[in-house]
Amino acid sequence: MERMRVEKSMGLRIFGSLDQFLRVVNTLRRSSAEVKSLEAKFFGNEILALVRLEGRPEEIDWALRKVFALPEVRSAELMEALRLAELKQSG
Repeated sequence: MERMRVEKSMGLRIFGSLDQFLRVVNTLRRSSAEVKSLEAKFFGNEILALVRLEGRPEEIDWALRKVFALPEVRSAELMEALRLAELKQSG
């Protein structure tokens, strides 16, 4: 029997350019969690990204820990659905 799968969104603030952003994307690719969507906005030397992941809770937690460990990631957090809707309206 397969363990329960969940869907969560991750908000990221990344410092740098496209190279640093692609390093984050490659880290997410190595995760067992499936990337359902990815949105990114570039503001000078900062990138704001919203990633929707699906997988077992421990897979999503692994992805969050690995991404946050990268030196170019200023913040990484899992967001709840209500907060996600608020961010999309303001962005």
